[in-house]
Amino acid sequence: MRQPYKFRPDAYVLPSDLPIPGVGQQPVNGFLFRDGEPILVDTGMPIDRQEFLDALWSLIDPADLRWVVVTHDDRDHSGALADILDTAPHARLITNGVSLIRLSEEFVIPADRVVQVNPAQRLRLGRHEFEVLRPPTFDSPGTIGLFDNTEHTLISSDSFGTILPEPADFLDITDPAFREGFDVFNRAIAP
Repeated sequence: MRQPYKFRPDAYVLPSDLPIPGVGQQPVNGFLFRDGEPILVDTGMPIDRQEFLDALWSLIDPADLRWVVVTHDDRDHSGALADILDTAPHARLITNGVSLIRLSEEFVIPADRVVQVNPAQRLRLGRHEFEVLRPPTFDSPGTIGLFDNTEHTLISSDSFGTILPEPADFLDITDPAFREGFDVFNRAIAP
């Protein structure tokens, strides 16, 4: 896991990279919106669970976290979910019903802490208004993306993912390395 960084005022990327032997690095990011009702989108990978938790709790008090969105049940997006729900007493999980079922195969999620969403729904979380959508490519039937109508920001799960030769905080989508990794990654997750 790399150091968290701001991508806009009071919003952070919690960046990590999954090494793909012989190919490169797959960026795996969580996002923390600290303003209003704090929201965490995705919970990191099991392989760097403790580093993810340390980084997250360095940015927010667990008692302040209100929402945890899991874009889908794959382990690289839900790796620290149980720990976060155990530590953040006021946090509620937002995810698709299919992902909820699949997550529930591994651990118990209290029903009173879950909000199930589907594409085309809108959610107001603090000052943010999110539209739930189905990204154009995905590798899990429960995948959701979020469009933040307030900040005009798309959180697309794996849909616009890529594999890079080395870690990067910001990407230029015109860079040939991005495009090559994008083509490889998206053919793999959504052939």
